[in-house]
Amino acid sequence: MQKYFIDNGYKVKAIDGSEEMCKLAKQYISQDVNCMKFEELNDVEAYDGIWACSSILHVEKNNLLNVLIKMINALKTNGIIYTSFKIGTGYEIKENKYYNYLTKDEIIQILDKTRKNVKLIDYFETIPSTKRKAKNTIWGNFIIKKFE
Repeated sequence: MQKYFIDNGYKVKAIDGSEEMCKLAKQYISQDVNCMKFEELNDVEAYDGIWACSSILHVEKNNLLNVLIKMINALKTNGIIYTSFKIGTGYEIKENKYYNYLTKDEIIQILDKTRKNVKLIDYFETIPSTKRKAKNTIWGNFIIKKFE
């Protein structure tokens, strides 16, 4: 998606937690990709938007509040976070990856705990669009806005 944003004139700061993925992404988007985890995000009021598609679902639930606070702090006023999770409860470890399942109600509760002026402004559900379709998987897509 970063390539799409870049190709459409947006200034992008690309990050990923995997060194190998950063190397591949750097070649693909022809710009540097910062290798870091969301827990290391310390920018303040730097971004109009954060695209976190299928990424913070790998953050353990006990650290998700902290990561969301860091993301919110990194947003400018009226900034938007897009993120997605598999809908459900609990978590699983599959192929050595942690998957955090959330519901719309859970994300609203977590956002309330941030004590930040943010709100879930849109939510929609989708099914996988890839060839690796997981049976009965429904994705929750969350659009969160930061207010003054």
